[in-house]
Amino acid sequence: DNIIHCTPAWYESLKPGAAIAVIFNSYQPKRDVLIKAFEAAGFKTKEFSSPHRMSESIVRDIAVFNRPHT
Repeated sequence: DNIIHCTPAWYESLKPGAAIAVIFNSYQPKRDVLIKAFEAAGFKTKEFSSPHRMSESIVRDIAVFNRPHT
């Protein structure tokens, strides 16, 4: 997945303690795949979800991650 290749650069671009919100179609990538990719890069997952149906083929969701303080 392309997300796996992007997350390390996003991690490095954030200051420790900063957060990033990712809005995605919950059908692709799946939420658990997205979380694994961000956590593999060092992010911590914040408990947050807000699914919203756009159409039958798109269900938007939001995932929030933060770069822990070192």
